[in-house]
Amino acid sequence: MGRVYAKPVLGMMLPMEEGEPAPLPRTIRAGPALLDMFHRDARVDARWLGLHPREFAVLWHLAERAGEPVTRRQLLRHVWRLDFDPLTNRVAVAVCRIRACLRAAGVDGLIATIPDRGYLLRVANEALDSPECLRNDAA
Repeated sequence: MGRVYAKPVLGMMLPMEEGEPAPLPRTIRAGPALLDMFHRDARVDARWLGLHPREFAVLWHLAERAGEPVTRRQLLRHVWRLDFDPLTNRVAVAVCRIRACLRAAGVDGLIATIPDRGYLLRVANEALDSPECLRNDAA
């Protein structure tokens, strides 16, 4: 017999189908910020950042891959659902606005721009100028 999975439904536990994916986490920690999927926003301590839904989606995607460079194309595909490059600066604008919201909450330097690689959500004790971060091979 295979594994037994369960999912909550109105306080009851029902068996999950074997191939059914696990539910998404409701929160993800991104440094000092806590991302909350239910509120579609992030907070630092008790202060909500007031992110736009796309900004939240960008930050969530970066947080899921913390410590790894995420390319502009990956963000366009996963956040905007575009399989082509619209040749706009929409990703850069979203990241700039996220950084501004984080800075206003006292958090600076959480998102790094890695030349020719994309963006990286820094994890604790990670040096931005480490060879691993600045490696220039294709992502």
